[in-house]
Amino acid sequence: MSECEHVRSKLDDYIDGLLPPLEYREIKAHLISCPKCNKEAEELFFITENMENLVVEPTDLLKLRIKKEIAKDSKWRKKRLRKYYSLAAAIMLMLTIAYIVPRSIPCERIGDDVAIHSRGKNIIVDGESLPGNLTVVGGDVYVQGEIKGNVTSIDGQVSAMINKRSIWQRLGNFFQAIWSLIIGGEKW
Repeated sequence: MSECEHVRSKLDDYIDGLLPPLEYREIKAHLISCPKCNKEAEELFFITENMENLVVEPTDLLKLRIKKEIAKDSKWRKKRLRKYYSLAAAIMLMLTIAYIVPRSIPCERIGDDVAIHSRGKNIIVDGESLPGNLTVVGGDVYVQGEIKGNVTSIDGQVSAMINKRSIWQRLGNFFQAIWSLIIGGEKW
């Protein structure tokens, strides 16, 4: 790359004052010694200085077309947002169902006694009758059934439900609570 090509590649930064001081002085010295590069720099400077005078006011027809395009874009955006809201609602519903439906965790039975290492998950004893003891390590225990022996929770808590509700009743109550939040306190 010749020196003139190098200077021409830096002219925009030179005119905008973005060059470091040393490089600025080198470019300025070249412009003084090279009339061809100096003329190009003057033309660029002239264009930059008179850029404000080149702005043209748009016609009424152009303004109207721009407004129509913006209106089209906003209708499209509303349709797209509705699709995203529907998708988000479907994902939330699937996550809610996945959260509500109990997951089986491997357990160890020794006679009538049951030992479970829950690895941080909650254990729900739902509507079952357990003749022996229940020991859970590393999670909370929610008893909604009958346990004839002792319940022990290591690194967790034990809670008991007096009334028995099926998974479908719990799911119905959950959706009823969501519905009342959306509607504003009304029940179905």
